[in-house]
Amino acid sequence: MSVEPHWRETMTSDNFDVYFETQTRRPEIMSKLRNILLSNNLMEEKKWNAPCYTSDGKNIAILHDFKEHSGLGFFKGALINDPEKFLHAPGENSRQSRYLKFSEPDEVDQQIDTVNDFIQQAIEIERSGKQISKSNSNELPYPNALIQVFESDFIFEEAFENLTKGRQRGYLIHFNSTKNDDTTHRRIVKNRSRILDGKGLHDCVCGYSKRMPRCDGSHKIVEN
Repeated sequence: MSVEPHWRETMTSDNFDVYFETQTRRPEIMSKLRNILLSNNLMEEKKWNAPCYTSDGKNIAILHDFKEHSGLGFFKGALINDPEKFLHAPGENSRQSRYLKFSEPDEVDQQIDTVNDFIQQAIEIERSGKQISKSNSNELPYPNALIQVFESDFIFEEAFENLTKGRQRGYLIHFNSTKNDDTTHRRIVKNRSRILDGKGLHDCVCGYSKRMPRCDGSHKIVEN
């Protein structure tokens, strides 16, 4: 089953040159990080509207440019050996992805050895097939389809992990109640935008409910 998102794009080097020159707040930081990633023999693609770097078809790292900092995110960063605690979790509930953040170009130069080390660790983690446990005895299991989506969608994983425990549980019950991965995957895709907005499975998304945040069916009256 393919879970690669439909918004994946393959871009040429010229396209990426333009991207880094015109679509980033800190082009010097982003270009430095890009050069380091490419020097580690990673392939460059555009995914989730951001530069993503892969090895043998596996997602290794992604660059993002937020308001307060630029970041280099690792899809399985929780497995990287980081004794100095340079890596940050996107949210308090994040179990898989981790990222390095930079505010000044000099910070990249000062941490170049660390950046290279983390990239090589991330590549080896993918080659080894290591996985991050998604549940414990007190939690509902994460279905395989959801784990596979997390491995290819850094932004979606962050959004899901930052949901409240109750909202996560509602989705996990919904996703786990299917009979096969294909059906589970369709449910995940259907609810992606809701999850990115921080909404639970039964939360109102139209704004008409009189029982916020829960949906009370008011949207049906408006539609009619």
